[in-house]
Amino acid sequence: MIKVYKCNIWVIPIDKTKYYRLEQLLSNLPPWKPVDIEEYLPNDPVQRMRYIQGLPHAFSFKIGEYRFSSGNNAFNAISIWKVDEHVNEDLIIQENTRIVMELQADAPRYHTRAMRINYLRTCDLLLPKAKPSALRTIYRMLTGEISAAENAIEAKVDECVRFALELGDPKITIDLREHNDGQPGKYNDFWKITAHRQALKGEPFKTFPAASETEIERFWEIIQIVDDSVTHEDCTAEHIKRKEYMQEFLEHCCKSRHYFFSIKKCGESTCTICRPIRCSTEDFEQLHHLPDPVPGEDLHYISFEKLYVHNKWGRS
Repeated sequence: MIKVYKCNIWVIPIDKTKYYRLEQLLSNLPPWKPVDIEEYLPNDPVQRMRYIQGLPHAFSFKIGEYRFSSGNNAFNAISIWKVDEHVNEDLIIQENTRIVMELQADAPRYHTRAMRINYLRTCDLLLPKAKPSALRTIYRMLTGEISAAENAIEAKVDECVRFALELGDPKITIDLREHNDGQPGKYNDFWKITAHRQALKGEPFKTFPAASETEIERFWEIIQIVDDSVTHEDCTAEHIKRKEYMQEFLEHCCKSRHYFFSIKKCGESTCTICRPIRCSTEDFEQLHHLPDPVPGEDLHYISFEKLYVHNKWGRS
């Protein structure tokens, strides 16, 4: 079904931020050029639904929308395009009909891509410990899909997993699949001894477990809330410097030093950079940025506890 939405002459600020990337793309495209909005949708189901529901009021220009459904929830797609407001109604109907016919002809190709996305999302819910590289490899082996990896790093990881599976060596396969409860622990003693010998001035280093795939994904979702123009390819400081909203957030809420990095909201309910606080005002007032190191009279640094609790630096 085709829907045409009138231009919204006043888009509220929160929607300007939410739909910024999509609006910029449509603004730079000629009229009648459809865009699949899948890559712009949030991962969270509730946020996805709200994003789609807000489309009719999200743009300062007239848009057309077409929703395609496979009928069994295996594939659902939404495409939108900019409508030329200077043409008559007959031409609008003609162009909209042409777009729908082209989208329907391309449906099998998009269907395959959507199946892959749905597969990965389902696995993420049912198999939270499974490595994405292993899931991608299994999907390709079962379906015969030959699509290219999204980046060079993903391609190398997928190739290693595929090679391990082809060798048929259970030891290699299990080692690569850290989510497998039967992973051998023959190197555990080695890592314990290595960690024990790492020390500074007689004080042993503390070791911490690496972030899980789920924790990394949740962190990525938070990054997208701050600036949804950040992609997985933006992995250097130089890349982040080009991100306007991220830089605004870093300057407003963050404190960065050589040895630490801390984040604290400003606490203003009307702030458009950081979201309102969720704890009580009393608890929030007890939170401060980490203090800078301060040398003591004995040429040793003053302890963190003294700086944070008693020193004026803890109240900045």
